[in-house]
Amino acid sequence: MKNVLRTSKHFCLCLILLMLSSCITVEDFGSYWSKGTVDTALLGTWGEWNPEHKNNILPVTITNNGSALRIVFLDGNGAIRKDQDSGAGRTLKAGNYTFLMTTAEVAIQDGQHVKGLLYRYKVEGDKIHVYSLYSDPMVEFLKRNYPKEENFIAKLGSPDCKHKCSDVSIKTLDAGVYKILSEIPDTPEFWVSSEISRHDASVKK
Repeated sequence: MKNVLRTSKHFCLCLILLMLSSCITVEDFGSYWSKGTVDTALLGTWGEWNPEHKNNILPVTITNNGSALRIVFLDGNGAIRKDQDSGAGRTLKAGNYTFLMTTAEVAIQDGQHVKGLLYRYKVEGDKIHVYSLYSDPMVEFLKRNYPKEENFIAKLGSPDCKHKCSDVSIKTLDAGVYKILSEIPDTPEFWVSSEISRHDASVKK
């Protein structure tokens, strides 16, 4: 019997905070989860929490768990948060882009259906650039180049967004979606980057 596993809500919400809502939600990574690799450039502790700042990035520590990265959330004191599930991550190359596939760690233990979040990123030294994909230009891009595509979904934002919203999702990451990911124009019209710093904080168990 096919084992269908769910992605933890706690994990998804925390990743959204961590990456400043830069994610693309994915209902099923399909065969591409198994094609992912471990990017050791992501190892370390990222983000920080300062109660005086309004826009904080929930800190995480990323380690190599062998077949995937292990993502553990920390509190402001550097201790592991007991109220948040740990995550797993694998890197996927698509054209000139690098993406991080993330899911709750429990979802990869012999599950056939792995759902989670997808982020475009680039590591430069002790900085990681995470890219948000604007949905309005993606609507036109899909309509023009892939009018029959059903697995890659982009929705127009509200007028308040001024065409800068990110409402993009993937039903199943198949060969067609993979091709689209590799062909998205690398321009400010489609992408905006945020920067997260690496820190050498120790993890308290």
